[in-house]
Amino acid sequence: MRKFIKELLLFGIPFYAIGVWCLLSMAILSRYSDMYFNTDTLLNTDEKTIVGLGLKQDNLTKYKWAYMQRLQRAEIWALGSSRVLHFREGMFKQSFYNAGYTIRRA
Repeated sequence: MRKFIKELLLFGIPFYAIGVWCLLSMAILSRYSDMYFNTDTLLNTDEKTIVGLGLKQDNLTKYKWAYMQRLQRAEIWALGSSRVLHFREGMFKQSFYNAGYTIRRA
């Protein structure tokens, strides 16, 4: 029985290491708040900001809608999914705002 427990613990070492690594990574990311951001703080700053959220894009949709309602007065808006992200300001003569990822399937 002791041999079985030793082998089971030895077999589980890689899984424990991966679990500790995942917990440590989540702790570091949440400590420096790279996973979460406040949309109001970003909207109230005058400096340009690059926001990259990886796989969690719910806050990006909220940020873009708030930006369009509060600050941006563009003549042309590109609303849609990821397909409209290819449109750039240089393609148009009027003022332009790209609001990709704001419209999704329900």
